[in-house]
Amino acid sequence: MRIIVLLFMAVASLSFSIGKDIGESKTQEQEIVFVSTPAFSNLDVDENLFMLETTTTSVVDYYQGEGGPEPEYHLETTTTTQPLPDGYCSEWYSIAVEAGWSIDELQKLGRIMWKESNCIDDIANKTYSYGLTQIEWSAHYKWLDSEFGVTERESLYDPYVNLLVAKWLYDYAEEEYGCGWQPWYMSGDWC
Repeated sequence: MRIIVLLFMAVASLSFSIGKDIGESKTQEQEIVFVSTPAFSNLDVDENLFMLETTTTSVVDYYQGEGGPEPEYHLETTTTTQPLPDGYCSEWYSIAVEAGWSIDELQKLGRIMWKESNCIDDIANKTYSYGLTQIEWSAHYKWLDSEFGVTERESLYDPYVNLLVAKWLYDYAEEEYGCGWQPWYMSGDWC
């Protein structure tokens, strides 16, 4: 009797597994769409327009069984909207999220951008630090080339490149020193 029960369970498990493999699966592809408006003081802008919109599209196919008609495919789309926080340099938040920063990190990142560059993307200082987060070219040019292919310091004026590099620095410092904000210690006590 035990053998029959075990055999029945094995067949049921196998058929469930085959059904999942053949046609009862879901695949998801996520697309992030940014809805934001630059924060210029001379514009009459509703602050609620600064939103992060995430759209997930799933292709779902329903298996009809052996000998039956072909599987039917349906698209399911779910859109969620999350407001980006308000704060210093918030006009750069959507680009920061594109570069890999989490929404939880944006306000502190904004304060750092304010301290480092006053939110000006094409600024350099006398120590050859560039862009929004003031990436120091002389300290980082070798790995900027090997990790990102950045061979010209002026590339750091591009807000996306600058915030991407800053995120890499943040992740490295988080792993090595336990505080991702450590590279910007000169502009404040961030850790």
